[in-house]
Formats: sequence, structure tokens, C-alpha cells
Amino acid sequence: MFTFCEFGKSEYDRLNPHLGSFKSKTLFHEPCWLEYLESTGKGTPKFFEIKDGQRSLGYFVFLERRVGPFNVMGSPLPGWTTNYMGPLINDNIDQEILARSILQLARKRKYLYVELRNQILDQKIMEGCGFRSVANKTAVKRIGREEQVLLESMDGTARNRIRKALKNNLELEISGEMGAIDEYYVMIVERYREQGLDFPFGKERLYRLWECLKPCGRLLVLRVRRNGRTIAAGLFPHDERCIYYFGGASMQDEKQYCPNEFMHLEVMRFALREGIPEYDLCGTSRFKRKFGATDSPFIAYSFSPLPGFDFMRKTVYDLHWKKLKIKQSLKNKFGKI
Repeated sequence: MFTFCEFGKSEYDRLNPHLGSFKSKTLFHEPCWLEYLESTGKGTPKFFEIKDGQRSLGYFVFLERRVGPFNVMGSPLPGWTTNYMGPLINDNIDQEILARSILQLARKRKYLYVELRNQILDQKIMEGCGFRSVANKTAVKRIGREEQVLLESMDGTARNRIRKALKNNLELEISGEMGAIDEYYVMIVERYREQGLDFPFGKERLYRLWECLKPCGRLLVLRVRRNGRTIAAGLFPHDERCIYYFGGASMQDEKQYCPNEFMHLEVMRFALREGIPEYDLCGTSRFKRKFGATDSPFIAYSFSPLPGFDFMRKTVYDLHWKKLKIKQSLKNKFGKI
């Protein structure tokens, strides 16, 4: 078994410039993102060095939290708007020993549920060690090196709507003002309401996203304006490897001017300028694929010694969406509650 040596946040902060040496590194391993998760009540970050004798193999980062009577390990957990986490490792590590060592750590710390999501982990090995796997997909756009190639890779509908946006003289701004958060929040709440759903969190969570990521240069905030009015806005966290679609929304009465397509084009232009090779649109749909994105699989791995815990997790997830529908229905009937 590998040894897991715990250390503190200040030491991890000092490691931040070197995290990019690991193949599995993402934005979600960075101290700024972990600070965001902790500040929004997702749990307490824990840091471990993975060692084989005296040899350092990488690091394991997760959040410890209490869920009812249970202590759980999330790296990450659902609902964190966190695509990946898990161990910071390279291809040369023995993944079977790693997986069994993670389970040993979980037992030692009495976690009754463990969940990991990490693109470098091998599904057969993880399942062979006792982890359950749930496959999903996300649309990923490869950015390339030339804007013309970027446009040519989109389908005709996307290109036509971008041309329409340009003809309508829409203005695009990379915002440095937190007021963009308030504008975005108004629009995204309305979009959820139109779908019969209450928005799942308050704008204070978006303020924390700004406060934790913006000073580190890890958050792109876009506004699209027409005649001085903000008609669309979006939030796009990123590191040097990928930019992510955290969320975007537009005014319903301005959709005919195609601000959403215009905004996504600017995200890709930003990635092109910054040398970021991928744009993860965080989920898949016909709208997302029309930008030339292709569906890429990702897998969540979970383990619990309790029979039926996975069923319980799915039940909680389903109840979450039912709760949002009920809350919005009550708001529609009785006003704000």
C-alpha cells in the first residue's frame, strides 16, 4: 500500500505553482477553487502526499464533510459545480495500489461514502478494487490555433447566428465589475423560472466565486450589451489547460439578436489568445454541440461499505430537483417565499 501523509493548507498553497507537472491536474485542484468550495459550505479541504517509501508519487486532495450522521469524502461530490478532482498523479503510478490505498484511508478516517472524478483513472482498475462507476458525457471543444478554423468547425446554424449578432452591433465586454454578477443572477433565475425550477442557490455563492477566482486570474466574466443594456452574461472559470462553462443566461426579449452564440464565440477567442486548448461546456446538448464540440465521457467513482448507499445518493439527487420544482410552483402561486 502507498502511504498518505497529511499536511496543511499553507504548504499546499506553496505547491500551487508546481501542480501543473501532474497529468491529472485541473483548475479544481487549485487553492483558489478549494477556497471557493470551503467558503460556500462544501466541506473542509484535506491534503495528503502520496508516498511509496521515501518516493513522492503525487498528492490527494478532497473535502471532508458531514452529511446527516455520516462523514464523507468528496473529490468532488455532486452539486459542487466541480467537474474533476481526485488524486494529482501521472501515468506511471500503479493505479491498483492507489485505489486500494484510498479505500484504506477512507476506512481509517471512518468515511461512509467516497466519491472521485478524475480523467486519468482507469475504469476497469477502479471497478476491480470495489468502486462503482457511473458514466456521463460532457461536450468539449478543441480550440486549435486559428480563429478561422474555429469558426469553420461550427455548424452552419451557429455561424449564421454569430453573423446576425455582429450585424446587430452587439457589444461584448470582459467585465472587471462585480455588478456583472448581479446582472447574471437576475437572468439565470428567470431562465430557471421559465423551466418551472427555483434557482438552487443565492447570489452570495457567485460573489464567493468572484472573490476567490478573480484575483488569481482564473475567472472570465462576459457581458453582452445592446444599446447600453446588458442582454446576456456568463461566468467561465479556467486554468491553463481548460476553460469551463459555469453558467450563462440572456434576456428573453433579446434572444433574437443571438447574444448567447456571440458570447460563446468570445469564450473560444479568449481561449485561443491565452493558449488554452479546450473548452468544456459542462454537459451536453444540441446547443453545445453546434459549436463544434464533441461528447467526451467522464466517470464518477464511488464506494460505500453501507448497502444501498448509492441508491440513497440517487434518491437525494432526485429529491433535489423535485424540491426546486415545488419551490418555484409555490413562488408562482404565493409570490416570494
